[in-house]
This record gives sequence, structure tokens and C-alpha cells, in this order.
Amino acid sequence: MKSNQYVTLLALCTTSLLTACTTLPTARPLHPGEHQAGVSLGGPMVNYGGTHIPLPNAVVEGRSGIRYIRLKPLDINYGLNVTAAAFGIAQLHLGTSYLLLDENGFIPALSMTNRLFVATNALTPQDKAPGTKQAWGAHQLAFTASYMIKNQLIYLGLDQYTDFGLPQLLLTPSLGVEFAPGHAKDLKFHLEARYYAINKTKSLDTVEWTTHPRGAFGFGLGLSYTFGQRGCSCSVK
Repeated sequence: MKSNQYVTLLALCTTSLLTACTTLPTARPLHPGEHQAGVSLGGPMVNYGGTHIPLPNAVVEGRSGIRYIRLKPLDINYGLNVTAAAFGIAQLHLGTSYLLLDENGFIPALSMTNRLFVATNALTPQDKAPGTKQAWGAHQLAFTASYMIKNQLIYLGLDQYTDFGLPQLLLTPSLGVEFAPGHAKDLKFHLEARYYAINKTKSLDTVEWTTHPRGAFGFGLGLSYTFGQRGCSCSVK
């Protein structure tokens, strides 16, 4: 596959898989006063010249704890897909995460994430043919169970992605780990594997996804830094 074919592949996948990018894990929502900034890289695996590689969607994002509800933290998360921006596509996400259950012995912590993805190709109207400007939208609902083992977080999630243009069941299980190097508890690395749309037989023949023909397997890497201090002034009991 030549370099210009690879660029075409990236552009196609960025527009057709609005939510198929890696984001920072939300297994443990941040407490009020805490903030997190980071970058993640990854996405579904595609066949590139006979080799299966993860699509390099790069997302710059942040998270902020905002309040307590029933003594459980609620945070917001927000981000920009910079790979999409390189192809003239503005793709943003905004969501919230809430801790439903605390970890208790063998019972894992459980969080719920609601996230909205929006995108448009209207950033560069000069190279668009008449009538080709578009906008996309999708919703992500995720439930994530997690264990904290010596400051290293291991989590298992199940997501449902709903494309507003074509609503259907698109279940995506994930398995990941968040770990801090040495004693640097605020600096964290993230490693995650996902099986996008595990229940869906693909209908797009232009791209050959790994695990063809059902769903798409993918990997993601991330790096984040947490700062700020927990506060209780905005708690609701």
C-alpha cells in the first residue's frame, strides 16, 4: 500500500468510525477539585500492506471532577481528535462519568459513562464539492468494573455506541490497565484492548478490519497527568 493510499484509508476510517478511537479510561471518576490532562493513541486494527496495525487516532483530552451525588464522585470529560483535524474534520467529545459502586473486597467498583461525539467536515469548505458538507453524531454508554491493586487499576468494560444516523446495537467490550511508574502516582500510563462492535458483521468493504468480517479488534495507549486536590465544598449528600 502506497503512502497516498494510507492517507485515504485514514481519512475514510476517521469519518466512518466516529467513535472508534481510544480515550482515557473513566473507570474511576475524579473527585471535585481533581483534574486530569492526557493524550491517547489507537483505534481499530486494519490490514495495511498485509500487516495488521492499529489506526492511529490521536485524542487530546481532559477530565475534571465536579461534584458528589450520594457521596459518589461525578466528573466531566472532554477531548479533540487531532488525527481527524489533520484531515479537515472537527471531532469533539463531551461526557460525564459517575461512580455507581465503590470497590468492596471481591466486589469491583462500577462506573457509568455517558459521552457524546460530534464531528463535521466543514472545516475546509474550499476543497468540498457542493452538497458534500456533513455532520455526524454518536452517543456512548459505558459500564466499567475495576479493581485497584497497589495503585494499579485493572478494568473491564462494556460499551454501546449509538450512531444517530444509523441507530443499532454495537456492543464493544474492553480490557485495560492504568499504572503509575515508580512512585509518580500523578503520572499514569494506559494500555487497553477493545473489540469494537463485537456483534456486528461489517458492511464496509473498502477497509479490511482485523477479525474480519465481524467487528474490529483494536489497541490503545495513553498518557495522563492528574493534578489538583480533592474538595468537598460542592458535595451533595
